[in-house]
Amino acid sequence: YLLRGVILTKDNLIKRNWHGSTQCVFCPHDETIKHLFFQCKLAHSTWPVIQIASGLYPPCSVANIFGNWLHGIDHRFRILLRVGALAMIWSL
Repeated sequence: YLLRGVILTKDNLIKRNWHGSTQCVFCPHDETIKHLFFQCKLAHSTWPVIQIASGLYPPCSVANIFGNWLHGIDHRFRILLRVGALAMIWSL
């Protein structure tokens, strides 16, 4: 769902005729996939866990997670890192 951009963030709910606020519950910005998972102050405080555990910089976009973020990392470790990153996203 993340890769296809169909997570029900508030901007996607508005497209489905939802009539609530578009504001992120964590900060005063509009809630989009990019904002919620990469730009929000909560995300900025959460991604360093991945960085500390792996030594990798935090991903900057959905495309980065599924693209070249783990380029050059051993395949077995890459799977673990991707699972950890996606668990982080799920928790957000």
